[in-house]
Formats: sequence, C-alpha cells, structure tokens
Amino acid sequence: MSIIISCVIAKGGAGKTTLAFALAMHWGAVGRRVLLIDCDPQGTLINLFAVREKKGSAEAICVDLSRLEARIKREAASDVYGVIIVDTPSTLREIGPAIKAADVVMMPSQPSGADFFAFKRTFNVCLKIGISIVVVPNRVKSRGQHEILQRTFKALSEGKALIAEPIGDRVDHGSYTIGELSIVDIGPSGKGAFEIAKLAQTLEEVVNGQGQGVESRTG
Repeated sequence: MSIIISCVIAKGGAGKTTLAFALAMHWGAVGRRVLLIDCDPQGTLINLFAVREKKGSAEAICVDLSRLEARIKREAASDVYGVIIVDTPSTLREIGPAIKAADVVMMPSQPSGADFFAFKRTFNVCLKIGISIVVVPNRVKSRGQHEILQRTFKALSEGKALIAEPIGDRVDHGSYTIGELSIVDIGPSGKGAFEIAKLAQTLEEVVNGQGQGVESRTG
C-alpha cells in the first residue's frame, strides 16, 4: 500500500522541493519504490530528477493539479510504489487537490515571520480539509532557536499538528542538488542524512497511526 505525502506551504523557499527530493533518495536507498509527482509549474523537482544519473528505484512525473487526485488514486491502486511524494506550488489557492489526495501533509517552515504567516494560512486550509499535518522546522541554527520554533508552531497550530525533529541549517542540501544529488547520496551516515531518515520515520508513523499525538516529538 502506498504512503502518499504532499509537501505544502503557501510560500516559496521554505524547503518543499529539497526535502521531497532528499526523502525520495532516502526511501529509494532502503529499497522502497518511490514516485515523485511535481505539480509546481516551475518544474524544479522534475528537472533535478531528469538529469540525475542514478535514479535507483525512484521515478518522477509532472501532473497538473486538476488531474492530481485521479492520478494518485490510479497509482495507489496499482500498488507499484511504496511511497508517493507530491511537490506543490507556493500559491495557496492551488494546493487543495494535493492536500485532499494525501495521507499526510508535510509543511516545512523556516524561522522567519514570512514563513510563520504562510504556515498559519496553509495550516488553516489543511485543518479544514481534515488531514494529518507534520510540521518540519527547517534550516534551524541552534537548539535555542529550535525551542522557540517548537513553541511558535505549537501556538500557531493550537497543538493540532505534530512537530517533527528539526532539519539543521545545512548548505549541503542546496549545494548538492546543483549536482542532482541529495544529502543522502553524499553522506549516507552523516547527520544530515540521519535527519532525513528521522523525518521519513515520523511521516510513516503518522500514516500508520503511530504518531498522531499533537505534542512535539522533541519536547
């Protein structure tokens, strides 16, 4: 049975595409078959994947948001893929189909006022639809900053989202993708790859009903 994850937040630059790519490479490395669906007109994810040499057990396609729900139902029913990851545009009015089609929504957010505002707007849409939400504090510089983010996201989500362990402020994520690689490719035993593995575990636990508590897992 496929796990369907949509990466959403109504703001560019929060880390949706980079984390989607890294998660796909993680699951591919442990033998899961992964389908990446790029719904963003910019096509960053599909372009990254197209020029990647070692695609492993992952595939990537572009799908218009108007056709997304039907395509996901078809792919999930086929039972070909263990994980389906959807990368979305940064416009709030466009991401409804990706939220509705998912088992869990992953919302990366950086420590900035613009990200907090975008998070709250996106969170409200997710809450109205009724989907499990995993917030990913992204590009976190210190433990102190992470503690502040925990409190901020808990307040903004009114305790109704699961807050994942943080992703550090690593230039590696962005610099490696220039070479069509992820942090998992470069340092599979490093801290960055460990953070991605923990995020993957958290997402799977939520989908499997083992991580539905509203409190932060790291508090």
